[in-house]
Amino acid sequence: MKLALLTFLFAATSCVGFATSATLAKQGDITVSTEDFYAYHFMNTPKRVEALRESPKELQSTIVEVFTPRAYRKHPELQAKKDNEEQRYYGLQLERAPLLADLNLIERRTRAAFNAADATTVARAKEIWIADSARFMEEESADITQIFFDFGLRTYPETIARIEEAQKQLADGASFDEVLSRYTDDKAAKETKGKLTNISSARSDPLMGILIFKKLTEGQVSPPTPSRIGLHIVRLDKKHPKRQRPFEEVKGKIFELLMEDAVKRARSAFVENLTRDEITVDEKAFNDFLIKDDPALEEKRREVYKQLGIPISAPIDSKR
Repeated sequence: MKLALLTFLFAATSCVGFATSATLAKQGDITVSTEDFYAYHFMNTPKRVEALRESPKELQSTIVEVFTPRAYRKHPELQAKKDNEEQRYYGLQLERAPLLADLNLIERRTRAAFNAADATTVARAKEIWIADSARFMEEESADITQIFFDFGLRTYPETIARIEEAQKQLADGASFDEVLSRYTDDKAAKETKGKLTNISSARSDPLMGILIFKKLTEGQVSPPTPSRIGLHIVRLDKKHPKRQRPFEEVKGKIFELLMEDAVKRARSAFVENLTRDEITVDEKAFNDFLIKDDPALEEKRREVYKQLGIPISAPIDSKR
C-alpha cells in the first residue's frame, strides 16, 4: 500500500516519550498510533527505538508495516483464494504465530531480568575470562616511526633517488626524525611526526608485519621495505607483547555472552516444557514416508567416482 494513500499526522514525534497514545496515520477507520510503533519495535532496545524515532524514513516504514495487515483484514475480497494444500500451509502459519510471539516475550523478559551487577553473574564472567583466556587476548603490537615514499607522486627513478639520498643521510649520522621531515611523503607527518602506534601483528601488511615483528629490534632502522601502498623506511620504537586483556576491558562482552546464553536456555526450557510428554511415532508410517537411497543408483555412483579417481567413503551399512 503506497504512503500516498495515508494521511500522516506527525505532530507528536519529539524525543520525549508519549504520555498518551497519539494517532500517527489513518485511512478511514484504520489507524496507526504511537503505541503501535512501540509494540512493533518491542524487541528492540530503548536506544534503538529512540534512533528509529529520529528517522522519518523508519517511522514511515513502521506505519506501512502496521497498516498493511490491518487493511488486509478489512478487505476479505482481496485475500487470496486458497486450495486445500494452501489452506493447510496458511493454518500452520497461524498456529505458529502465537508460539513465536511468546518466545519473543520470554526473550525480552530474560534480557530485562539479566543483572550484570549480580555477584553470581560477575563470578561466572570472571571464570570465563580465566578459562577462555585465548578469546580475550590482545595481539602483539608495535609502535614505529616511518619515512614513507609514495611512488604515485613521482617517476620511479626520482623516487629511488630520494630513497638513496635519505639512506645516505642516515648513514652519515643524520637523525631519523630530521631525515623524515625532509623526505617523507606522508601527508599527516606534520601532526604525527611519522609515528604509528599499536600496530597489530594480526592485521598488519604481510611484508611490514614480518619486518616489524620478526626482523627489527627496538631502536633499529630498516632498509627500504615495500607495502601495498608504497615503500617505507621504518624505525621500531616499541614492541608490546601479546597479553590477556584486563577483566574490566572485556567484562561487557562476557556479560553479553552470558545474557545470550540465558536467553537461549529460557527459550529452550519453554519449548521443552511443551514437549515434555513423550511423542509416539508410528514407525511404519515414518519408514514408509522416508525417502530411501536406491542401492543400485548408489553403487553406480560409486563406480563412476572410482573410474574418475574421486575418493569415496566406505559404503554405509543401512542395517546398523
